[in-house]
Amino acid sequence: MKFSVIVNTRSGSVPGNGDVLISEELTGLGHEFDIYSVEGADLEDVWKQQDLTGCDGIIVWGGDGTISFVLSHACRADIPVLPLPGGTMNLLPKHIHGNDCEWRDCLSNALENRQTKPLAGMQIGDQMCYVGVLIGRLTRLAHSREHLRAGAVGSAVETLVGNDVLNLKTRLEVQGEDENWDATALGIFVPEDDTPGLDIASIDPDNLAQLVEMSVESLIGNWKTANGVEHRTVREIDITTKDNKPVSVTLDGEPRELKSPFSIAFCPEAATVWSARS
Repeated sequence: MKFSVIVNTRSGSVPGNGDVLISEELTGLGHEFDIYSVEGADLEDVWKQQDLTGCDGIIVWGGDGTISFVLSHACRADIPVLPLPGGTMNLLPKHIHGNDCEWRDCLSNALENRQTKPLAGMQIGDQMCYVGVLIGRLTRLAHSREHLRAGAVGSAVETLVGNDVLNLKTRLEVQGEDENWDATALGIFVPEDDTPGLDIASIDPDNLAQLVEMSVESLIGNWKTANGVEHRTVREIDITTKDNKPVSVTLDGEPRELKSPFSIAFCPEAATVWSARS
């Protein structure tokens, strides 16, 4: 088979000679390929440099931001993508291949399977996400959790207290298909099964003690499973901030700000991927 290969050596865990390493692997597996390095170049420019004529797919080795970019562009070009984990969090590769995803294993297993499958996602304005979106106060817990994983408990607490996570003021008004509600923070997740909609996890604590409890649970575990989190399944929602100010979000692990109001819609076939899962 023939592939276009995009390697981002600026990503968190891609080695500086990543283009050489993946060339050796693909040569050993007997495939044709063209390598495009992102180092020192803009992703948009690299995308335009590709010659996709006769390509069976695109292999991308990089972080979640790089992979998300390639997935969204490849969908428009109607060509499947094989993402390889090369970032810090690797949310997208884990979502597509499973939690045990070393890049060489993902590459060889996916190409051995020789099967593509649709990947669901969600549309947010002109952006596409494939794992999840965090909106509002508790999105900032991601910084504290990274400190905690590194063993820096003091830094984790400082990050938690130093921003306005521990603030009871409700900022979000949410309009669903069948109901409206308020929330301090939202998590919106693409299902890994055949659920025909997005999993919405929302919090709107009644008091500071409850918010502190949820914040601590979020630091040591997964905030969407913390006490007090309400779950809904919807295909589309509209979100407005009560003060009409931009809201902090993370899109597939990448921090952003979005202007209010904005909509999020479920897309059952947002891309096509090669997966290492049998």
